[in-house]
Amino acid sequence: MSSPESSRRTGAVAATSRRRRPLWAWLLLALLAVAVLAAILLGATQCGPDDPAAAPAGTPGGPSAGAPAGAPAGAPPGAPPGALPGTPPGGGGTTAAPTAGSPAPGAGGTATTDVAGLQARIDEIVAGQPVTFLPDRAELTTSGADTLDRVARELASAPTARVTITGHAAPARTPGNTVAQQLSDQRATVVAQRLSAAGIGGERIQARGASDSDPRSSLAASRRVEISVS
Repeated sequence: MSSPESSRRTGAVAATSRRRRPLWAWLLLALLAVAVLAAILLGATQCGPDDPAAAPAGTPGGPSAGAPAGAPAGAPPGAPPGALPGTPPGGGGTTAAPTAGSPAPGAGGTATTDVAGLQARIDEIVAGQPVTFLPDRAELTTSGADTLDRVARELASAPTARVTITGHAAPARTPGNTVAQQLSDQRATVVAQRLSAAGIGGERIQARGASDSDPRSSLAASRRVEISVS
């Protein structure tokens, strides 16, 4: 049997050996702790809330509820895999936005002309200074030519408008005679040619003579053309 003193010495040696761990054991524990911490941080980074694929359906940044696997963030329910946000369910691709300056869907390719406004402006010009001619001739007066140039500028601003020119002659001794009809035709033709030279397409112009069927208060005022648009 060992003595009490011997037992105390043995216990003290064992306690001392337990308190003094080797240095390599502490290093191993430190490396193990660092590895565990690194694994935790890596897992949190890969599966964090900013990853759309990891976010539950219906949450901000994740696919919409009902969207199939592979659909990107924001895809609506029923959208095919790879469809961009905004693609309607069942759609095969993205919807192209209209380019700047292109007409809206369903709208015509040409602008609508304000015919009433154009006619009002032409009537105002002609009322202030009529398109008149020299006596018994199909030659414009100076003021008549100036008025016609102003009318041409108005017509050029409305490229879809069509214009009808009606020539008139002063009353003759025999109403409706051939000379008056020819003169009114010639006057309408002269006006049509001048408008065409000013850039108004000939396909937009219709010219006709009305003889002396609609005289004005004076002979000078009767030698004229009237202009209407449609």
